[in-house]
Amino acid sequence: MIRLCTLTAALLFLNACSSDYYYYDHGKKVRLTRLHETTTIGDKPVTWYKRPDGKRVGVRNELIVQCRKGVDCPKHLAKYHPKSVSPLSDTLWLIGTASQHRLFEIANQLRHDPDIRLAEPNLVRKKYLRR
Repeated sequence: MIRLCTLTAALLFLNACSSDYYYYDHGKKVRLTRLHETTTIGDKPVTWYKRPDGKRVGVRNELIVQCRKGVDCPKHLAKYHPKSVSPLSDTLWLIGTASQHRLFEIANQLRHDPDIRLAEPNLVRKKYLRR
């Protein structure tokens, strides 16, 4: 009985430590593994993750969002309690979140919102030269 309790506690601990980070890229679910590496670009922290294809992506606490035509985007986004909402263009908005956990949570909620056309983390990718 003690072994079963110990095993159960260990499994629960491991499950709690392995957060389920993912986002949608062109409609496909992309799971991320956190690398526990943080850098800064300008004054903004970037947390690094690895995609299943091995590529590294950095994530800021920001989302890029596009609402459907006729939707007052800033007003609609207020119900998600963003830290900030800034226009990038006439149709795109940069949404700031308080934390990485909240970033993925909001991105995935927005993806299922019928008034939202696009909601993706503001990813930082390593620059490559084209040949």
